[in-house]
This record gives sequence, structure tokens and C-alpha cells, in this order.
Amino acid sequence: MKGSNTINRISLYLFVLFVCPLCVYLQTMFFATTNNYSIAYISFCLVFTLIASGGKIKIEKHLSLLFVFIIAIIGISLLSNEYLYPIQLSLLAIFLIASDHDSVTIRKSLFIIIAFGVLCAIVSIFAKVNFDQYSQFAKSFFSEQYYTSIVSHHNWDNTTCGLMPQVSHAAGYLLTAIFALLFTRQRDKKFVFICAIIVLTIALIFTGKRAHLLFGILSILLCSIVIGDKKYRDSKIIRYVFIGFVLVTILYLALPLFDQSSVFVRLFDTAIHFRDEDVSTGRFSLYAHAIDMIKSNPIFGNGWGSFKATSIMKTDAHNVYLQIFAECGIFVLLLYILTLFGLIRSTVSLYREYENEVEMNACIKGLLKFSYSCQLFFILYGLTGNDLYNIDFFAVYIFSIAIMSVVRRELAYG
Repeated sequence: MKGSNTINRISLYLFVLFVCPLCVYLQTMFFATTNNYSIAYISFCLVFTLIASGGKIKIEKHLSLLFVFIIAIIGISLLSNEYLYPIQLSLLAIFLIASDHDSVTIRKSLFIIIAFGVLCAIVSIFAKVNFDQYSQFAKSFFSEQYYTSIVSHHNWDNTTCGLMPQVSHAAGYLLTAIFALLFTRQRDKKFVFICAIIVLTIALIFTGKRAHLLFGILSILLCSIVIGDKKYRDSKIIRYVFIGFVLVTILYLALPLFDQSSVFVRLFDTAIHFRDEDVSTGRFSLYAHAIDMIKSNPIFGNGWGSFKATSIMKTDAHNVYLQIFAECGIFVLLLYILTLFGLIRSTVSLYREYENEVEMNACIKGLLKFSYSCQLFFILYGLTGNDLYNIDFFAVYIFSIAIMSVVRRELAYG
């Protein structure tokens, strides 16, 4: 198979390194004073991807809407004089339609994500134990802007982000590493597996990201129910509902024992006082601004980046669906929603179509579960986060779609 040759493997590993963590580092590390480093690496990846594919580019039917959406966003962002983001999207699009890898090589490449996630988790835990010493490392590792952000976030809510410049980036990679470990790694070394999961989970809690913790758990549970073994699906639903009820009850009764700034207490506060401005951390005012922008131009939007430029907080809307509506209009929003739900539906259909076939081995099942979990988290996190506008989140999403496409080709052609 073409995916087994050396150039193809190099192109895959270069892309995964961009996904995790170079797409962030090439913009935030101490040397990243311009975008030239990102552009140079992206160009390098594109060359290898095109060489590995032999110049053959084919848009598969199930990727058509996604490809149209990416092209639309590239055009809209270029019109707003944004250059780095469309260049990054170009790499994602070319990799998606030109790469020709096999499931075994894809599975091996996930070790990069797992290894970085564990390393980031260890540094996060160290930062929690000794932030003063960690801050010296962060000062020399990141540019001054991001170092200041790390310190301010820690002083504000005592959160840590390990090897990332922001807690949301750290939480995203930690959760992706958990998905990869749970669904794609063989568990013959159970002690190492359990230790890695524990370290990643502790570090995820230390980031204080309620959405990642809640949506991550929900993605794992739904994955095991929706595309788990057919004969156990009904029993799993009953079991998870019961376990969830017991755990929520215990945690609620034990709330006074927790640090009142802990992620568990904040999760319960969010559920109990959902409409409170302090719990939403200013999101409702952002949503109101997005709605005002939508009313002003619901058909074509107000232009890429217009929300952040006009927001009082100078930040994204923390709701991707509202922000796309405000900036790009109703048609692009519908295209985005149809793309997301069409692809995750395609993933579920693919699993169920082949789950009883001989070709559906453990490796392929695990990859589809990983793809489904990443897609579902991306859809859910878009309700409270900026995953489309942060390239690391969108890169992981595109990678998960590429994995689904690889599995589809292997199953279709045996």
C-alpha cells in the first residue's frame, strides 16, 4: 500500500507534529516574533504531503461539504486581510484530500499526541506544586505576551497549563491524549496505561476548564454507547445513568470538602446558577453582542474577525455557532452545521455497517471511536468555546476526519 512508504510516513508525522503542538508553538514560543516560522513549516508539510500522494488529489463524496466550508472560510478570511489562518486551513485541506495512509501507521502516529499530552500533564502538575519555579521556565519558553497571560490566569483562578500558553490549549491536548489512550492503545501494559490516564485526568482538572471536563466525559460515554458493541449498548445506558446519578449525588453532598475554586465546585455552580453572569465568566454579554451583530446583517454577516474587533473584551464569542452567524451569515452557518453533523453521522454509519465484518479489527474500531469522540467534543465545545477560531482545535478535528476517511477506504477496498 502506498501509505507504507517512507515519504508517506514522514508526511504523516510532520502533519501530526503540526497538529500537536507546533501549530501553537510556532506562534507563541520565545522566538516566534513573526508568522514566518509557521508559514515555513506549513510549506514544508505541504511539499511532503503532495510528494507522498504523487500529486493525486481526490475529494471523496463524504468530504465534499467540509471541503466547500474550508474553501469558503479561506476566502472570507482573506477578504478580511487575514493570512496565517487561511494558510493553515490550506494545509488541513490538502492533507485531508491528498494523503493516503493506512490505519496501522495512523495509529502509530497517535503516540505523538499521547506522549505530548503526558508530558504536558506532568509539567502541569509540577506547576501546581511549585508555580514559582515553573514560572521561570515559562518565562524563558514562551514570548512575553503569553508568559504574562500564564501568570495572570494562575493568579486569577489558580489554574495551570503546563507546556501550553493557555489553559484551553492545554485542556484540549490533554483530553485528546485521553481519547487516544482509551480507544487506540493496546492495554497489555495496564500499569502504564492506568498511570497515564490518572496523570492526564489530574492535569485536566488542574486546568479548571469545566467545558473540557464535562464535554469530554460526555463524549467518552456517548462513544461507548453509540458505537460500542451492539449487544452491550442497552445495558451500558442503564449502567452509566445509574453510576452518573450516584457520582453526582456523592459529589454534591461532598462539595463543602472541596476547595471552593476547584473545577467540581465550579461545575455545580454552573448547573445551579446557570443564568448568573459571574458563573458564565462574561459569556452572556458576548452572546448578546453576537446577537446584535446578527441582527445587523443576518444574510452575509459582518466579516471575518469583526466580532473580536468590535467586542469590548477583544475576544472571540465563546460560541462558534453565534460567531459564524455574526461574521459569515446564515448560509455559512448552515453549511458548517450540516458539515459537522453529516460527518459524525457518517462515522457512526461506517462503524455500524462493518462492526460485524472480519475486516473490522480492534485497531480500526479504536480509530473510529477516537474519531467519533474528537468530532463530538468539537461539536459540543463550540457551544462555549472558540474551537474553529483556534487552529489547534480545528487541526485535531480535521485529523479525526482524515482518520475516518482512511478507515472508510480500507473497509471499502478490503
